[in-house]
Amino acid sequence: MSSSDIDSLRAELDTIDEEMMRLLGERFGVTRRVGALKKANGHKAVDPAREAAQDARIRRQAAAVGIDGDLAVAVMRLVRARVVEDHRAMGVGD
Repeated sequence: MSSSDIDSLRAELDTIDEEMMRLLGERFGVTRRVGALKKANGHKAVDPAREAAQDARIRRQAAAVGIDGDLAVAVMRLVRARVVEDHRAMGVGD
């Protein structure tokens, strides 16, 4: 593999990373709307049943595309932790 091959693959990775950031931004836009609805309707910031269902779904999706399920769940738990922080900052209770 030549240096130009590596550069080409790195450019492809950069494009994928850019798309991941765009999707993450889109996801946080939706979670802000969820937070507003939770606040308006007196819901808690954390829904353990929803989180368990998400973890199971994420594991299935990860397996379907050949990604380690533990890694996928860890990444999404990090994202969810930030969402909960955001919701609490919006005044969503526990």
